[in-house]
Amino acid sequence: MDTEMQVRFANCKTLPTLPGVAIQILDLCEQDDVDFSRLAGVIAQDPALSARVLQIVNSPYYALPRRVATLDHAAVLLGAHAVRTVALGFSIVKGLRQDGTPDSDLSTFWRRALIAGVAARQLGQWAKTPDQEVLFLAALLQDIGMLALRSVFPSQYEEILIRSEGDYLRLIDIEKAELGTDHAEISGWLVDQWQLPKIFEVSLRGSHDPNEVASKLLLPVQIVALSGLFADIWIIEDAIAASKYAATSAREMLNMEAEDFRNIATEIAKSLPEISTLFEINLGNPEILNEILERATEALVTASLQTVEHGRKIQLAACKLASDVHMTADKMTSDYEKLRKEIERGEWM
Repeated sequence: MDTEMQVRFANCKTLPTLPGVAIQILDLCEQDDVDFSRLAGVIAQDPALSARVLQIVNSPYYALPRRVATLDHAAVLLGAHAVRTVALGFSIVKGLRQDGTPDSDLSTFWRRALIAGVAARQLGQWAKTPDQEVLFLAALLQDIGMLALRSVFPSQYEEILIRSEGDYLRLIDIEKAELGTDHAEISGWLVDQWQLPKIFEVSLRGSHDPNEVASKLLLPVQIVALSGLFADIWIIEDAIAASKYAATSAREMLNMEAEDFRNIATEIAKSLPEISTLFEINLGNPEILNEILERATEALVTASLQTVEHGRKIQLAACKLASDVHMTADKMTSDYEKLRKEIERGEWM
């Protein structure tokens, strides 16, 4: 982002900002020795946030062995990262959804953000990463730059969104052509302004092109990028195409097998009704969500079987070709030997 663009963003009065309680939570969680009592005290300043943190902590999403009654207990059981994720996730979503924009205008944005968060957490569990809560929050925020661009270029960006037709890869290309930047870059810049840990900036900047990221941060960036592709299964109209693209990308990035892909997608679907209620974001009828997944994964199975059959036919054709070549070589050797003997006997003219 060039200097002129940075000035425009810096002077925008409606740019997305972190709620005050979120800033305090971040400050406490960044300390080497987190004071859980102080952390609980900060969360308790917002009664709605306190109630929601306890509700989320006690939900099947975290599946704790016993019910948690106090914020102190929740902080100790879950740890600083998890509490930060729950508190920040809910407070940021709540704060940004109160920016005066009709919720219906951004319904797709928030649906994709929340499903991506769930997907990132599931992918983190599959990859056995220690920072699954960070992944959830990074995935939740990965497209926050869209809200920023919407604030700075309201009319122009609405036209860009219409032209993209819900295709996020196409959206990136149009943004770069029209604005000289894209929402992934703006997302990274914004969370840097919010002073979130470095992993958030890197993950958001690389959310649509993780290949250029340094190796030590490559895995979380790939997971955040994939989380959006998983979310598209339930967001874009052609769920089958979205599923195939997500599965191909998962195989290329993480060497993920088809069975693992289907298992992760199934776990995401199971979590959606619960997380939808907790974050007060309507993701749609649970039966329809499951139906979308079933159609998409069934198509994947069919495509996989077709690929296996195609591969078998190629293998058979290759074996036949090798056999034909071998027979030709044998015939050539036989003819050569016959000719050589004729020459030796003086019979060849």
